[in-house]
Amino acid sequence: KAKCVRQVLVHLPEYPSLTAAAEAVARREGLGKETVRRWAVQAQIDGGQRLWATSLGRVCQISGVLVLARQGLLHDQ
Repeated sequence: KAKCVRQVLVHLPEYPSLTAAAEAVARREGLGKETVRRWAVQAQIDGGQRLWATSLGRVCQISGVLVLARQGLLHDQ
């Protein structure tokens, strides 16, 4: 997994999109293109290169919302 992600991110400038880079790596490694693409996207998220919560941060955020909802402190905005 780490090897594939590294290859996608290193060779990304050579391709028109992350999807194209992931597809090329997946083909070389004999893996599904969507699997490799998702690994690369998650690595970007976890590395702060993509605007989204990290995996751990997202779990904490969801947990926090659940706690607020249970306490009756969550309001519609």
